[in-house]
Amino acid sequence: MPKGDYPSGIAGLRFLQERELPPVSTCWDFQTIQAFPLDSARRLLSDLPEDCQIDFFDPDAGQEEAWIFVRRVGSRYFVQRVRHGSFPPWDEQPFTSVLTSFTSSPLVQKPADSFASFTISSIPDHQRYEHIKEKA
Repeated sequence: MPKGDYPSGIAGLRFLQERELPPVSTCWDFQTIQAFPLDSARRLLSDLPEDCQIDFFDPDAGQEEAWIFVRRVGSRYFVQRVRHGSFPPWDEQPFTSVLTSFTSSPLVQKPADSFASFTISSIPDHQRYEHIKEKA
């Protein structure tokens, strides 16, 4: 596996599957284990390749299905909260806020059967810098 396999060396995770979304993206699904260490979550986010994004269930969404997408540029983190097919602008957030959202996500806290806790996706070239352009 190319860049999306970077979590495989992080404690507390298991690889589920690789999915191709031709012609633009590759996705890698991972699942946390019950005792997922906070240091592993920190490493997962701080090592996120700049040409990839991570997505997971939004812990603040209540009963509705909503996702958080995170991209990293250096030490800056950009977040997009997606609900009901609505893709709002990317918002820059501090690392601690992103870390809290990730560790509070329901499937990160309590992994369920064969469901992914989170997904790493390659960012298609034509979308690679949209999160930064919105901030310019």
